[in-house]
Amino acid sequence: MIQRSLELKDALLDLAHPDLTLTEYQWNEVKQLEELLRHPFLATKQMQSAHLTPGSFYKEWKTLIFKFSQIGGKLADAITASMQRRETRLMNNDVLLSAIYVDPMYRITLNKEQVERGKRTLVDIAIRMNHFSRTNEICENTTPLLTETSSTASLSNDESDFEKHLDMQAKRQWLEKEISHEPNADVAFKACFEKALLEMEKFDRSSKLSVLQAIERYPQIVQKVVYTVTALPPTQVSVERLFSALRLIRSDLRASMKEDLIEAICF
Repeated sequence: MIQRSLELKDALLDLAHPDLTLTEYQWNEVKQLEELLRHPFLATKQMQSAHLTPGSFYKEWKTLIFKFSQIGGKLADAITASMQRRETRLMNNDVLLSAIYVDPMYRITLNKEQVERGKRTLVDIAIRMNHFSRTNEICENTTPLLTETSSTASLSNDESDFEKHLDMQAKRQWLEKEISHEPNADVAFKACFEKALLEMEKFDRSSKLSVLQAIERYPQIVQKVVYTVTALPPTQVSVERLFSALRLIRSDLRASMKEDLIEAICF
């Protein structure tokens, strides 16, 4: 709106209407306001990118704070203070910290304590993913612990479902015991993963690689975990974009369209 008023300045001056006429000082104030608000406007557009990663999101965030600190003034200082309060809450998210940590271009924006929290989170996620992978491997390499007997087949549907439920519980307990008998496996995996993180840290801003380019050069043991945390959506723009598309597809004239058809069209 402010930008448009500046574009129409000459026309408004020609009208010379008392309700529309501004003094030269007021026009200068409007121009300064437009220059100030242009920075968050452009940053907001950058944050609407379909390929926005947590690292690039945080870079846009810190860039905006940096520009406001250079501009100064009451409004710029007020916006900066508000962003810094919000940033304190954002940085309480350990998964976000880990996603910024794995980005070689923007890892430098984190302090030492944040880097350590990000690394611990990555290690925790890696161990959980490794447990899941080992559980699947055990399931694939062993015969079913309990099989349905002929007596179970003669039970009613409700009783049969309950028997299957008990079978699943027994199998889950057996799997947990199998994994718990390998305590050294977690220790060895953790040591190997932490060593790989040190190798990963060799890729910094001097590498000039985006996080997606860098992942391909990271040690293989960390790649899947890094992909997982990098997939974190830092904004809700992707959801809003889906809503916008859905309004075009499922209009008032297509209110009876079924879900399977909507999904096929969206896909």
